[in-house]
Amino acid sequence: MTSLPEADIKQIIEKAGQLGCCLRCALCYLDLFKMNIAMYSKTEAELVEALLGNVKMDCSDDHHRTSDTVHATSSDECKYKDEASVKLLTGRCKICFGAFQDEYLHQRLPLQMEKVYNEYDTQFLNEFHVSLSYSPHFQMREHCFKFLLSRQVTSQKVQQLLQSQPPLDRKRLLKTTVSDIFEKMMRRKIGNDSLRANPQSAPLLIEIKLNDEYLLKVNSEKEQIEDDKMSPMKKKRKKNKNDRANNVNLQMVLKMNTLDQLENVIQTEIPDCWRSDLSDLNSAASIGCDKEFLSVTGLHSVIYISGYYRKLERGLPQSPWVMRGSKEDEQNTRSVDTYIGEPVMKYTLADSYKFDSSGREDKNVRMLGNGRPFVFAVHNPRRCHFSTEQVQEIENTINTKANGSIQVHTIQIHFDNTVCQKMKAGAEEKKKNYRCVVWCEADMMKEDSISPSNQDFAEPLQQRMTSFLESIKDLEIGQKTPLRVLHRRALHIRKKIIHSIKCVEFLNAHTLVLDLSTSAGTYVKEFINGDFGRTEPSFGTLLSQFFAKPTPFNAQILQLDVMDIEMAL
Repeated sequence: MTSLPEADIKQIIEKAGQLGCCLRCALCYLDLFKMNIAMYSKTEAELVEALLGNVKMDCSDDHHRTSDTVHATSSDECKYKDEASVKLLTGRCKICFGAFQDEYLHQRLPLQMEKVYNEYDTQFLNEFHVSLSYSPHFQMREHCFKFLLSRQVTSQKVQQLLQSQPPLDRKRLLKTTVSDIFEKMMRRKIGNDSLRANPQSAPLLIEIKLNDEYLLKVNSEKEQIEDDKMSPMKKKRKKNKNDRANNVNLQMVLKMNTLDQLENVIQTEIPDCWRSDLSDLNSAASIGCDKEFLSVTGLHSVIYISGYYRKLERGLPQSPWVMRGSKEDEQNTRSVDTYIGEPVMKYTLADSYKFDSSGREDKNVRMLGNGRPFVFAVHNPRRCHFSTEQVQEIENTINTKANGSIQVHTIQIHFDNTVCQKMKAGAEEKKKNYRCVVWCEADMMKEDSISPSNQDFAEPLQQRMTSFLESIKDLEIGQKTPLRVLHRRALHIRKKIIHSIKCVEFLNAHTLVLDLSTSAGTYVKEFINGDFGRTEPSFGTLLSQFFAKPTPFNAQILQLDVMDIEMAL
């Protein structure tokens, strides 16, 4: 396992303890287990036994000793009654601040992770993975302690090892170790031998964040800046400034290779001694500090909920319309998005969602027929698996809450984004069918309004117009970006297809009902009114041949409904 003599190993452990360094942090410098990271998940007693055989630990409480500083010398060695024992640090470590010690590694961290794990669908969770984040100050302290420890040991071989090889990746080591400990603990508790850590495909990420700066502030008893009183912009600027400073400082510190160069870093980054209540990991003060020092949260992979919605009410937007400065009351936030999204959040217990659909209709346009395909990307859902009856219950809840404004059907749950890709792929190929009520300025019954070239026909004007419109098949039109959306759409000329036009009926001399079949993305309102010549040909230019009045032919949509979208999820 290791080529170092037991006397050298014992000296390393003891000297590290005198400096305020815990057992695992000391072992990281020498890699005594030859990259066998699983060994670090053992308790400190088991680690000592693996390294030193029958040598016992001396864990007498020394956290009140004021001589326990990073500037200890060889004269500070403790005398032991039992020569076959090794003295370990019992207070808080000055490198990891306790994160690598048994109290955190085998108690607090796994228990916090268990609370997070139990928030989710545990009966369906067989895999998890762990992420770890901490500040660059950890690496600074690690770098400083390497030289402090090198000065204390007497073995030249150990000194060469400390100077020659870099320490183990502490982040990877802690992440792997706590994953292994948590996995074994949960297997015992829930009796699920299939539970395992799998960074590649696990749906649940358990995030661990260590805030060492908070402990330093508490230990030094300095006044803390009340960040809650700062504006969000100032917080952001402060965070970015601190991040840049930390990165620069870390690179500078890692280039320092003598204790003289590191003296200022040691004084600012490493506590000379812990307050007695913080040194004792089991004290009320230490436990209270964990709320800020230790953060464990969960993040489940995104699930996708698809279906179809029918919008039966005019004046209902697809997404909330909240004007700047207005009150976000129920009337302002009514939308297709919120009618579906709020019940989805309630059933999935998610953090947030993102609504997407195959196109969108205007606020004053109804969506009829089979409905418009939609997909909700649900972020961090605590509940993901639903029976057929439960899915039907979600549909009924949405429809009841909407009170006739919308209806949804065919809701499905997906665990990958294939449904989004399918919806996006079909967006450019689908056909859309519309029914619209169109007003024309020209009198479609008055004979003197007819163009001279059409006055010789025996058929009535309306019949000739109907025949002409129905003869149009796959008409290509060019639509310059409409004026009403130019503020949010790039200026282009888009080629679209009018597949067919059918005149359903004439309501009066100026009004008719049309059925249109178009390609995806066609601006139907602009096709009818021409948008000041930005759409060519338009409905008006097509009909202008029948009337004596020259173009522009004035036509406007009074009502518009989407009757069908020819696309299935």
